[in-house]
Amino acid sequence: MKLEVDFLPFSSIKRKPPEEKVEFLMERVKAGKVIVIEGTLDPEEEAMLIESTMKAVSEDFPGIELCTLSGDEYRKLGMLDDIRDRILKTLGHRKGIVVIGPAAVIKEVKRSPGILSMHVETE
Repeated sequence: MKLEVDFLPFSSIKRKPPEEKVEFLMERVKAGKVIVIEGTLDPEEEAMLIESTMKAVSEDFPGIELCTLSGDEYRKLGMLDDIRDRILKTLGHRKGIVVIGPAAVIKEVKRSPGILSMHVETE
């Protein structure tokens, strides 16, 4: 089985309402794709994605793996960096990445500051 990975800039989903984002992501994951998003989902969107996944779990779809690595987890911010990051966040910039994939493919996720490791298996 081949592994397909979609790399999405956050700008491609930024203007979609949360429900549309979740539907867009679920369609791709149900098709067996791993999605890497440049940027992060907000907590409401993550909760909606998890809720949608739990409703969709079946024998054919075992669920998703979701992991977020924020951009400032690995470094201490200075005062100017902190101010800049707050301004960017206010303007809608979401620093970090999100990886979402089918639980049948992503077998293990390990996180440490600044590193996200995944064990992926295809049939």
